[in-house]
Amino acid sequence: MFNNLPKNWKLKVDSQSKGFAARLMSSYGLKKSEWEDFINIDFEKGFLDPWQLPDMKKAVKRLVEAKDKNEKILIYGDYDADGIPGVALLLKGLTHAGFKNIDAIIPTREEGYGINIEKIKININNYQLLITVDTGVTAKDEIKYIKNQGVDIIVTDHHEVIDDIPKDALAVIDPKRKDSKYGFCDLSGTAVAFKLLWALYEEMKLDNTYLKWNIDLVAVATVADLMPLVGENRVLTHFGIQVLRKSKNSGLASLMKLANLEQSKLNTYSIAFGIAPRINAPSRLQKERVDSSTMQSENIALTMLISDDYSQAFESAAIVNQLNSVRKQIVANEAEQIMKETKVPKGGAAFVIQNVPVGVIGLIASYLSQNSGWPCLVMTPVGEDLRGSGRSPTDLSLLSLIEKHSKLLVKFGGHKQAAGWTVSQNNVGQFCRLINKDLQQQTEKYPKKNYLNINTVLFDHEGSLENAKFLSQLEPFGVDNEKPLFLVETIIDSVVYMGQERNHIKIFSSDNYPEMVWFNADLSLRLAVGEKIIAAVYLEVNNFRGEIAQLNIQDLVKVNEKNKD
Repeated sequence: MFNNLPKNWKLKVDSQSKGFAARLMSSYGLKKSEWEDFINIDFEKGFLDPWQLPDMKKAVKRLVEAKDKNEKILIYGDYDADGIPGVALLLKGLTHAGFKNIDAIIPTREEGYGINIEKIKININNYQLLITVDTGVTAKDEIKYIKNQGVDIIVTDHHEVIDDIPKDALAVIDPKRKDSKYGFCDLSGTAVAFKLLWALYEEMKLDNTYLKWNIDLVAVATVADLMPLVGENRVLTHFGIQVLRKSKNSGLASLMKLANLEQSKLNTYSIAFGIAPRINAPSRLQKERVDSSTMQSENIALTMLISDDYSQAFESAAIVNQLNSVRKQIVANEAEQIMKETKVPKGGAAFVIQNVPVGVIGLIASYLSQNSGWPCLVMTPVGEDLRGSGRSPTDLSLLSLIEKHSKLLVKFGGHKQAAGWTVSQNNVGQFCRLINKDLQQQTEKYPKKNYLNINTVLFDHEGSLENAKFLSQLEPFGVDNEKPLFLVETIIDSVVYMGQERNHIKIFSSDNYPEMVWFNADLSLRLAVGEKIIAAVYLEVNNFRGEIAQLNIQDLVKVNEKNKD
């Protein structure tokens, strides 16, 4: 039907013989029975049996024993917006189950990714059990040390297993274990902790209603850690957002208020750009960059999430919110200039960047990779070593790439498209040379993904408010479940330029399509009345003045054909 599309536009379904919903279903590759389940998410159907996770029985048995003996438990979690909610969830869930002696620690980003042995040495005394959240599956040496101190270790993690699991751990619960029989491998770290609590509550014959009211923490972590929103993640996130919209968590409710988020209308976008950056902010900042009066605790985000007292939770949330403002200012003043000046070569590259907080190198790597379309690995000095963070927008596995040169590293870990590592000053030069050589050699094998995936055509009579509302049933949107993108062909009836810089455009067509808006439009196109255009659009509900359907343009091309009428 469309023979003049740009080469980087990929149209999945262009059939005119099917209706709107049928074409959309085809674009998702689903059959009718699967489509019904997809748009009508059922918790009981979609929530998998936690007992199928490896070592779950061992972990639950040890936890019950710890409760019976009133043992001291230490929870050790990662410092990001997956680890912190996971620690909060586990701490709250165990306390609600009657556990009395529980403490939690979270390392700073300066202390590095994974289990920090020096922090463990300071804190491990007098504990009988350590539980990790969102970390631990690669920490063989650290876990061996902990075991030698007479402490049992339960690892809950979701990162890739490198070589083998830590043999000195009593239990290693990770859906990515090679011997795992669990039906879904892409859970967040918080979701794995949630599964442990669910199994524990079943074993102790406790009502799981409390856990259901805390599934909002799972949704936050799943979206924040860029987990694919398919399979069980879609179920957990869907119901987590329902809870988040009426959350009983004082810290989350306070943070949403301070971030000016409309709680009743929260979605994955609100989490990704409103909640997650704020939870991440405290750990991103080096202490000397923050006024001591604002940093009450190294783990202020954790304090915020676990507090049952609204006043304390709001106070903590206010500090977290302020630290996020500081973080944004640092990025604006320092990192933004570096990002603008750094040119990423074809294939990607590894960089060493001086004089930036270690907490923002992940943001820099993300910015560079998104804007270049290539893998970017960024490092900055911290003490005698360099800390690194990488992002890959292509199909290249960063973790496999880094693992190939792991002998040069102090430690490393992560996922296929996001990884972290520590490298010594002596090895960083060789590490960069080898990584850059590998990236250049694999350019053709892992090409840049610079195309638009368009689901199907949208005909003018289909751009209705009813259809726009129907699309909400396909949520939650995110990684691997992107918002549906539609193709529209029409003739311009009028063009309105908006905004202080006149760089936003509103287009009215000669057909029955609803109004189209294009933010940060390509003004070089010089759109004119009577011109035929093809646009890639989102069909949305605009609530600004009542409820109307609206097309949000993502890209647009002219067909170079004037309306002769």
